[in-house]
Amino acid sequence: MHQAFRLACLLAAAAAAVWGGAGCTRADMSASTSETAPELAASGSGPLDLGHEPLAVVLRVSADKRERLAALAAAARPGSVRLLLEGIEALHPGAVYAVHLEPAGSEAPAASAPSFVGHLAPFGGAGPGPETTRGFDVTQRVRALWGGTDAGKGGPEEIRILLVPSDLAEGKAAGEPRTLLRVRRIALVERAPAGR
Repeated sequence: MHQAFRLACLLAAAAAAVWGGAGCTRADMSASTSETAPELAASGSGPLDLGHEPLAVVLRVSADKRERLAALAAAARPGSVRLLLEGIEALHPGAVYAVHLEPAGSEAPAASAPSFVGHLAPFGGAGPGPETTRGFDVTQRVRALWGGTDAGKGGPEEIRILLVPSDLAEGKAAGEPRTLLRVRRIALVERAPAGR
């Protein structure tokens, strides 16, 4: 029964990633971090515990990075801005989260909302293992939000990320763990064009 559940979770996560337009590539699920790319914004210190409720995370954009973010939004070449979820640790199998960048309103948005950038669905069993990083190309979303911003005035001071558990993660039966996934940090980074 447990194996069937894990297989169903794995297939659901794969289908969600494909239907959500967020197919995984080797660069998306790797051990790489924002240390290899210029960072534009990042979450505060300490791990983020993801459970059965949506989790909002604020990324702070330093004054010197706001102008760069506005310039990238205006240029918006493909792949130039990425959202990285670093140090992902699966604590419970089957946890799947929809990732949103600057969602409108306070309600948890649907996967069809413009703020949706992809799914966080770690593969493999729960428990100790190597940390991974999941990356999302958010150039289009950044362009939609701040493409009209004058680069001289700079971009936003804060960027809100919302992680919404899927139906697979919503069961709250007695004995269910409160934390399903742990993410060490979230960062918005600039990706250099190929050949640079």
